[in-house]
Amino acid sequence: FYFEATLPFGLGSAPYLYDELGLALDHIFISTLALWIQRYVDDFLKVHKTIQYSIAFAELDALLAQLDTIGIPVARHKTLAALTSAEYCGVVFNTILHNVSISHKKTRKVRSLIFQLAESYKGHGQRMPKSGWLTELVVSNYPRGCATDEWHL
Repeated sequence: FYFEATLPFGLGSAPYLYDELGLALDHIFISTLALWIQRYVDDFLKVHKTIQYSIAFAELDALLAQLDTIGIPVARHKTLAALTSAEYCGVVFNTILHNVSISHKKTRKVRSLIFQLAESYKGHGQRMPKSGWLTELVVSNYPRGCATDEWHL
């Protein structure tokens, strides 16, 4: 008798299971720590309204201790604290400049894909159309569709 201990990504139920776990964690954070956390699948963002670092670090320590208590592993190398600029889900939030922007990594990837598509037209002696090229870009780079786990810019 064999079963997998982890769910491979790419299966349709993986996002659902992460969301169920996330909802449980949301409840734990609110009920035990009175912390409101912004969550997207398995990425968590805690925004502090204070510039008092001692309060921010105390809340982060409490959050990490709670995760340790319930046995949720944390990638410490990905855990950042007391930042004025942070990337979350490919979007950069800057509290000093009071702006939100797309990360440089994401914009470079999109530009590279557009350049590749333009070069493919050029190689066939054609001009890039004024419309429909974005759909072609997606289809040519993700032939199995956008719903697969490979759809990551």
